[in-house]
Amino acid sequence: MINQLLNKMEGAYAENTIKAYRTDFEVFTNWCKSNDLCPLPAEPETICNFITFDMQTSTASTIRRRMASIRRIHKLARANDPTKDEDVFLGLRRMHRKKGRWQRQAFAMTQEIRDQLITITDNSLKGYRDRALLLFTYDSMRRRSELCACQWTDISTHPDGTGSWFLQFSKSDQEGYGNHIPLTIETMNALQEWQDKAQLKKGKVLRGFLRHQQIGPSLNTSHIAKIFKTLAEKANLNESVKRNISGHSARVGHAHDLLKEGKSLPQIMVAGGWKSTDIVLRYIENSNLVLHN
Repeated sequence: MINQLLNKMEGAYAENTIKAYRTDFEVFTNWCKSNDLCPLPAEPETICNFITFDMQTSTASTIRRRMASIRRIHKLARANDPTKDEDVFLGLRRMHRKKGRWQRQAFAMTQEIRDQLITITDNSLKGYRDRALLLFTYDSMRRRSELCACQWTDISTHPDGTGSWFLQFSKSDQEGYGNHIPLTIETMNALQEWQDKAQLKKGKVLRGFLRHQQIGPSLNTSHIAKIFKTLAEKANLNESVKRNISGHSARVGHAHDLLKEGKSLPQIMVAGGWKSTDIVLRYIENSNLVLHN
């Protein structure tokens, strides 16, 4: 039944969003089954008890996300939304008073750290790929799924050597109005070198490697963090950097650098494709605490 409900969302929501709804509701359903309770439609008391259970192992943001998933599934089923009950509201307030609302933010890969990682790349195919990846992710400030979906036909070169990436769909633009993202000469040069050395004419810009250095058709979003961590290890950066650097780090780091350059909050939001000021403020709140080697 859940699959039938979620199938209604196909094409209207991003694939990762639908996947998250499915995963969260499965967690809730399994807990309900183990306690002989009905997950759909669920009673407010059931939701309150689930919050109490989930508080033992999950973060506040995870619990809020699961409430959103439960809410969406009930709406799709045309059932009363149990998460809107006053008792559930009180349960969430108790949860926040105990766990707080603070979320650990991704480590910021600033330009300084990015350049340290570029320095230790070599002239192998992976080295050319890694330089293009570091510059492209930092320059564009886009999400991993968007970066990994980019095609060579989406990249344009300008007469002055700079370029742009036409991103038609994104998390903040799911109806495809599109956005031209500027790319520096340095980034365009790195992309061109990677394309030439790898002999790529079409398809995905970012690629993984198969056996014997054979280039794959695409790059898995989860591999970006692994690549960054490997480079941080080779660059002998401190343990905090090696432990906390992630696939989101270039996006956050560039936001920190823009703040240091004196850019306004609206300018940073436009550069990173953010619509919520709250999210951007969370990303840059620790801009004075960027870790160094």
